[in-house]
Amino acid sequence: MSCLAIVGLACAGPATAQAQAEQSLCRADEKVLFACTTKARLVSICAARDLAPKAGYVQFRYGSPGSNEMIAWPEARYPRQDVTRGNVYLAGTLGRYLRFTMDQTSFVVFSVGGKSSGLVIEHNKVIQKKIICQQTTVSELKDVPVPLSYVIAVSGLAPD
Repeated sequence: MSCLAIVGLACAGPATAQAQAEQSLCRADEKVLFACTTKARLVSICAARDLAPKAGYVQFRYGSPGSNEMIAWPEARYPRQDVTRGNVYLAGTLGRYLRFTMDQTSFVVFSVGGKSSGLVIEHNKVIQKKIICQQTTVSELKDVPVPLSYVIAVSGLAPD
């Protein structure tokens, strides 16, 4: 079993459908698997509407709407070799995470049962930045059809 341990986090609960649409970097023709706002940017995980074990794509996006400074990884294609998933535990509550790997950098998006969610950025397997979501509008990470990842532990997250 893959696990991500996270200590000392808090996060606001889900928002309305209108807020979900406004607070995502996904296109209208995509499925929103995860969307949250941080202090400075949006974090989104977008997928093909036809996402299945052998079809569709899953993509991480981080940035501001309308900005040219947005990260979108991996390419929107199948197979999904740069995306893995695992479990998160926070104060005895089970959650999920997806890890998006680009060269030596990983973007780990996590969500724990409505209690907390956020983004951890690693380079060469060393944590560079930890960001807590201020508001999570969508979190559907449970059954994303990507391979299982390895165990990691994270603590001491603070707002971005």
